[in-house]
Amino acid sequence: MLRKLDWYIIKKFMMTFFMMILFIIVIVIIFDISEKIDDFVSKQAPLKAIVFDYYLNFIPYFMNMFSPLFVFITVIFFTSRMTANSEFVAILSCGVSYHRIMRPYFLSAAFIALLSLSLNLWVIPRSNATRLRFEEQYIKHRNALSGRDVHYKLEEGKFVYVESFSTWNNTAYNFTLENIESDRLVSKLSAESAKWDSLTCSWKLKNWVLRDYSSGLEDKVTTGKQLDTLISLTVDDFRRTSKTVQQIPNKDLNALIRTQKQRGDANTAFRCRSPRSSLL
Repeated sequence: MLRKLDWYIIKKFMMTFFMMILFIIVIVIIFDISEKIDDFVSKQAPLKAIVFDYYLNFIPYFMNMFSPLFVFITVIFFTSRMTANSEFVAILSCGVSYHRIMRPYFLSAAFIALLSLSLNLWVIPRSNATRLRFEEQYIKHRNALSGRDVHYKLEEGKFVYVESFSTWNNTAYNFTLENIESDRLVSKLSAESAKWDSLTCSWKLKNWVLRDYSSGLEDKVTTGKQLDTLISLTVDDFRRTSKTVQQIPNKDLNALIRTQKQRGDANTAFRCRSPRSSLL
C-alpha cells in the first residue's frame, strides 16, 4: 500500500522528469528551427504543417529516444535536492529503511517504462509516418535511384535480380527472373527494364528475353518487346529506406521481417537488432 512518503517521492520524480523533458525539447526545437529555417522558407512549408505535422510529431519521438538518459538525470537531480534539504535524514530517523525508500523509485521507473513501451508500439510509428513525409517533402531531397543490385527470393525456387530502381518512374532496370528446380536452372527471364503498373499490379517488361532450359541441355530462346509479369514483388519493396521501421506498427513490422527473411534480404539481421528509432 502506498503511503504519503511514496506519493511525495513519486510526485517529485515525475514532475522533475517531465520538466526536464519539456526544458530539453524546447532547446532542441529552437536549435532545429535555426538549422532548418532556410529549408522551410525555400520550400514554402506552411506554418500549420511545420507545427502540427513536424514538431508535434517530433516530441514523442525525441522523448522516447532519450527517456533513459532523462530518468538517470532526474534521479540524480531530485535525490541530491532532497539530500541537501536533509529530507532523507528525517525519513531515516523515522525508521524507514533504504529498501523501503526505493519502492517509489521503482514504481516511477516502471510507469515511465510502460509509457515508453506504449509510445514505441502504437503512437510513435504513426507520428513518424507524418513527420518523415514532411521531411521528405520540405527538408530532404529524394534520390531518383533507390536500391542497387537487389536480390530477392520471391518463393521456393524463384529468384529476382534488379540492378537499379528509379523512384521517379517506378522502373526497375536490368531485370532478371530465374526459376530453379532441384538445384537446376529451368528458365531465365531477362528484360532491359520493368515498369510497375499500379492498375494491374504487375510489371511491364520491355525488350525481354526468355531462356528455357526445361528440355535438358537445349536452350530455347524467346524474345519480345513487351510482356506483363505478375510476381510477389511490388513497388513498395523498393521504396523502403533505413527509416521505414519507424513508421510501421509492431504487428505489421513482425510480418515484414518474416517476409524479408524469406526473401533473403541482406539487411534483415540489422533490422531485427535495431531499435525502432533507427529501417527497414
